[in-house]
Amino acid sequence: MKIKISIWGSGTGSNAEAILQYFANHSLISIVSICSDKQDSKILTLSQKYQNFYPEIQSIFLDKNLRSQPKKILEILHNQEVDYIILAGYLKLIPKELIEHFPRRILNIHPSLLPKFGGKGMYGIHIHEAVIQTQEKESGLTIHLVNEEYDKGEILFQKSLPVQTYEPHELQKAILQLEHFYYPKVIENYILKNYSTNKMKSVDIKKAFISVYDKTGLDAIIHELKSRKVELYASGGTADFIKSLGYNCIDISEVTQYPSILGGRVKTLHPKVFGAILAKREDASHIQDLQNHQIDTFDLVIVDLYPFEKGLKDGLPFEKMIELIDIGGVSLIRAAAKNFLEVVVVPSVQHYDTFLSHYKNEGFVSYEMRKKLSIAAFQVTYQYDMLISNYLTGENTLRYGENPHQKAQFLGNYESIFTKINGKELSYNNFLDIDSALRIIADFPKITCAIIKHTNPCGIATRSKVLEAWKTALSSDPTSAFGGIIIFNEELDAETAKAIHEIFFEVLIAPNYSEEAQSILTQNAKRILLKWNNLQLPERMVRTCVNGLLVQEIDNIAFQTQYEYVTNEKPSQEEIKDLQFAETCVKHLKSNAIAIVKDNQLIGSGMGQTSRIDALKQAIQKCKERGFDTQNAVLASDAFFPFNDAVQVCYENGIKTILQPGGSIRDKDSIQYCNEKQMKMVFTGIRHFKH
Repeated sequence: MKIKISIWGSGTGSNAEAILQYFANHSLISIVSICSDKQDSKILTLSQKYQNFYPEIQSIFLDKNLRSQPKKILEILHNQEVDYIILAGYLKLIPKELIEHFPRRILNIHPSLLPKFGGKGMYGIHIHEAVIQTQEKESGLTIHLVNEEYDKGEILFQKSLPVQTYEPHELQKAILQLEHFYYPKVIENYILKNYSTNKMKSVDIKKAFISVYDKTGLDAIIHELKSRKVELYASGGTADFIKSLGYNCIDISEVTQYPSILGGRVKTLHPKVFGAILAKREDASHIQDLQNHQIDTFDLVIVDLYPFEKGLKDGLPFEKMIELIDIGGVSLIRAAAKNFLEVVVVPSVQHYDTFLSHYKNEGFVSYEMRKKLSIAAFQVTYQYDMLISNYLTGENTLRYGENPHQKAQFLGNYESIFTKINGKELSYNNFLDIDSALRIIADFPKITCAIIKHTNPCGIATRSKVLEAWKTALSSDPTSAFGGIIIFNEELDAETAKAIHEIFFEVLIAPNYSEEAQSILTQNAKRILLKWNNLQLPERMVRTCVNGLLVQEIDNIAFQTQYEYVTNEKPSQEEIKDLQFAETCVKHLKSNAIAIVKDNQLIGSGMGQTSRIDALKQAIQKCKERGFDTQNAVLASDAFFPFNDAVQVCYENGIKTILQPGGSIRDKDSIQYCNEKQMKMVFTGIRHFKH
């Protein structure tokens, strides 16, 4: 049974629509009615608009007569089995009878930081006029529970926003954007936190079914499960592996009373397997079916699919690729992921550690972890199916590879990471640059713009506003920015879009675009605009090498929070911030790499050189060409200085604060030179080679 919501409003319903969009296809929460005290309000039209996502949804006009009969309203809500009332711009007091019937289950949003600017008459534009008139430095939003007084209920959440305008409508628009983003999330968190059934709290694993191809790290999971007396079931080779560890394991064929057939093509596709996974533990008819057919439920399902992607990389012939299409494994993953309220799913070898760490620490699996693993499971099967589809149909064949004479394909599901909203088809080189851009921007938490050319950042800047970040990043190297990739970690506004529109670029990436910004940027039909949905990129990097594959973890350290101060002079707090910024930049430059930074801006870079001194000279030359003053700038190197020649060049150009990993047998030479010249040097202990 889903948790059911009724949304109430009096106006256009923009917050209501944000909520409807957020909970579309939600696994636990559904919306069953839209209520309004105004018959001609736009909010009442939303029921029809979202009928496909909410089949039960109704529009209800709360006329004056109905509002005077709270019991009648309660009867309507009872028939709809409403659990929560969400106010989204509803301007009337909620009757006492409803508040008593829905204790702590009526939420409201208010466009100010209550208790300021609340109460009767404080609604709409009046609030923002009052904020500006009283010269408040900040405003924001408040989400609170509803009681019998206007805006006096318990506050659940507040988000502040600096007041940077004298126009009430502009302030209203800015806060409305915050409301659309935060209100659905707060509603979800509040409801799920209050949901008190055991399945929302945890799943205690008693029986587990395991069927995996890649058994790397599986032994640790098996040891942990057996230490907790979990009963294990497995198929074929997985059962043999578990027995080789010295543990009892029941082969799934003993449960189904059917052997593996067709050369292993059919092993697990059986009602006694899928019934054990899909059964709802609190559904009386399901329980009866389990009893009638003597089916015991599974609490944990661990699967790793046949390695179709590896087969592609190995260039296996068609006949062998077909045999690498997993059927039963995909079905097991989807079944367990669908029933994540009752069952834990571990959908691939890449998720073994995530599950094991949580399980060892908690002794059970929380709702949050089960949901996380369920989402991962559907991503695994989606990407797996996309690989197969692309292989069989030839889709995602790119125009060409790095060069026109090279054929190329993209094998994967890029839509889980970003959505293309404008422009020509992505090329091989576009994909490489986009990957670099996403990895770069993931390392910068504050408002940042990065410009990428041939996978190297040629401009990076962090500023308090998006437009400032763009202008500053562009000034780092405007020549290289021509035809490059631009990425932001903040929504793109119209003012910034106008500035970007003036130059030629290949790809622009942002988490969102205002309507006006998108309108400006899509004037060029070939210009590629991407909206990134998340930054959960693969945690391993794979590349072909000789006649095999090289696999490594990604470099997931942006900068060190604690440095080793090896010189007499120590950097100031502001210099440390720039050093951390510089370390983050140099991590993303091809080795040998040097990054010169001043005031959270990359002002010079040297990369891809065969000697460190050449990389340094290149970086300094770029600073001079762009008119940057290197006096008091900081410098980061991706690897240690084997000689003190680089330190001398820094000193001669006014750079007196240096970051490097340390570890050379001649570190003392560089340290001694720095001490003689009152320079500052810190060691990170971390090398950031990038080949």
